[in-house]
Amino acid sequence: MKIAYKIFKSEIKDLLAFYNCTISAYSQLRKLNKEPLQNENTLNDIDFIYYNKRLEYELRELLLVKLVSILEKYLTDNVKFIFMESKVPFKTNNFITFQHQELLSFKSLTEVHSKLISKESRQLSNGGLDKIIKYYNSKFKLNLNSFFPSKERIIEYHERRHLY
Repeated sequence: MKIAYKIFKSEIKDLLAFYNCTISAYSQLRKLNKEPLQNENTLNDIDFIYYNKRLEYELRELLLVKLVSILEKYLTDNVKFIFMESKVPFKTNNFITFQHQELLSFKSLTEVHSKLISKESRQLSNGGLDKIIKYYNSKFKLNLNSFFPSKERIIEYHERRHLY
């Protein structure tokens, strides 16, 4: 799980660096645009202010989508790491299906485990953040609702991510 956290922290750090570099570039662009350039492709002051504000808004929107993706990846990666450490929380009476050909192609129990956790992780990712929160609560007795500012708000951000 430490590996998942290191990856999570690194991705957040990279995202913050991207944000800071982009804001810095916007600032430099503002300074350059104030100098009169006699070029038909140069934006006038009103257009530039509108364009710049729109870009900053879109940047924040883009970063929010990426943040939600990073969070989702972190939570599903943790499930994989927990699975590698202990199979106990994953022991259920649920049925799964394999085709004979697929089942017979596994060379070891480790390959079966890998296939099981891959399926589980894919289902979590496809189910959205709400499903991940319920999963953590049912499997690990960990209430993620207490960690987020608002479960509904985070889920809304997650769902919005699929619109962009």
